[in-house]
Amino acid sequence: MFPRNPRLLGRVHLVAALVALAAVSGCRSPDGRDGGPSPVEPPPIAVDFDAAIVNREWVCVEIDGAAVADGVMRPTLRFGRDGRVSGKSPVNQYGAAYRLDGADGIELGPVMSTLMAGRDEDMKVESSFMRALQAASNIGYRDGKLGLSAKSGVRVLLFEPMPLRCGDGDGGPLPIVMPAPLAEFAGSEWICVAIEGEAVPSDGGVVMTVAAEGALQGRGGVNRFAAAAKRAEDGFRIGPIVATEMAGSPEAGARERRFFAALERARQAARDGADLSLRDGTGREILRFRPR
Repeated sequence: MFPRNPRLLGRVHLVAALVALAAVSGCRSPDGRDGGPSPVEPPPIAVDFDAAIVNREWVCVEIDGAAVADGVMRPTLRFGRDGRVSGKSPVNQYGAAYRLDGADGIELGPVMSTLMAGRDEDMKVESSFMRALQAASNIGYRDGKLGLSAKSGVRVLLFEPMPLRCGDGDGGPLPIVMPAPLAEFAGSEWICVAIEGEAVPSDGGVVMTVAAEGALQGRGGVNRFAAAAKRAEDGFRIGPIVATEMAGSPEAGARERRFFAALERARQAARDGADLSLRDGTGREILRFRPR
């Protein structure tokens, strides 16, 4: 049995961060369904959501009451303080927005993901995970585990904390937890003022926000986009970029393509006064942003 907790998350409504991406070929919006054998019961205790859940990496161990098969990468999940939930299923990255309103459940949807192909067994787990995530209506926390259940009260997903390992055996050094790329720039909206040294018009509409866990979203001037920044040996890498497919003027479309290409080449970030400077692997500035 897995308890609901009215103080844990509250009612979560996905807001418009990526809703516009649901209807285009660059994104996927899975249909929800109920399932699984484990009913949810009222909670015996209250849990602080920020302390227990937020900014922690969770790994999925059960989908619809069945253990995730061996040999398949288990899906992950993270609730960010920026109002986004994100993670990686066996093949694709996914993300959505959420907000709290004090009730005792959650509403998820649409959950957006990239559209990479993978092994049949991985894609089968991913499809089940996405459907279960879409069906989630309540959240519970007990004995260090996180559970999501459907409206019927049946648990559809069970997560455990992602283990942090540092060598074998006891007594080893504590793991070093590195902040996500661009984390120091999180919480503000950044307006792009230059691409490859060429000024962006003040009405160009090229904007970006950065989440604490490295998720990016914004507008390229024509289309909405989302991406993730991940650490790499040469700094970080941004991508894959998921975007809508709206048409704009030839000039705006060309500028957007240069912007997306520059984002994918970015390897370093630096603060220059109040500005954010993104640079390629040689240290050359390719994008400059100013806070709104």
